[in-house]
Amino acid sequence: MIEVGHLVEQEASGNSWLLTKAAVLDFSAQHRNAREILPYFGDGLDRLIKLMAEHHIEPLLEKRLKSEAPSVNVIYRYEDLTRVFRLRHDPTRFDDPEFEAFWAKVRSTCIGLPPYLQLPSRLPVSGQTVSNGKRTYSFGVTYDPVDRTLVLDGRRQVSETMRLVLSIADELRSLTTLETALSVMTI
Repeated sequence: MIEVGHLVEQEASGNSWLLTKAAVLDFSAQHRNAREILPYFGDGLDRLIKLMAEHHIEPLLEKRLKSEAPSVNVIYRYEDLTRVFRLRHDPTRFDDPEFEAFWAKVRSTCIGLPPYLQLPSRLPVSGQTVSNGKRTYSFGVTYDPVDRTLVLDGRRQVSETMRLVLSIADELRSLTTLETALSVMTI
C-alpha cells in the first residue's frame, strides 16, 4: 500500500514502516479486501475481479501470483463495491452498536491482562484468529449475530477444548468468564 502510494509512511526503518492509526482506520473505512465480500457475492475471487472489470473498475491492489511477489490482498474502494453490488448495508461490518460496545470491553480486557491477546479494533464478519505478542496463545474469534454471542476457540498452546462463549445479554458474567480464562494462562 505504501509502495503504490495509498498509505503514507510516517517513519521507515529498514523493512518496517510506521503508519498513523488514523491513516489506517481512514483507509479501512473507505476500502475493502475483496475476500471480505466473497460470502455476500457467493462466488470466487477470480469471478469477482472479472465482474468488477466488466464495470470498468480495477482494484487498488491487484492479485499477484505468489511466484512473482509476496501475496497481497485484492483491495477495492468500498464505494465501487457498493455501486456494483447495489449494497444497502455493509456486509463486511457488524451493524450492532451493542456488539461494538461489548467488543470494546472484551478487547480492553484481553489487551490489559496476561497473556495480552492482540484483538483488532473491529472484528471482521468472517472472524479472525488472534494471539498474544509472542504467538504462544491463539484463539479463533467469531461473532454470531443471531445468538448474540462472541466465541473464542482455543488453538496452539491453549487447550483445543478451551472454548469461551460470551453472551452480550449477560455482559458481566461474560467478562468475568473471560478474565478467569485469561488468568489461568501464563505468558
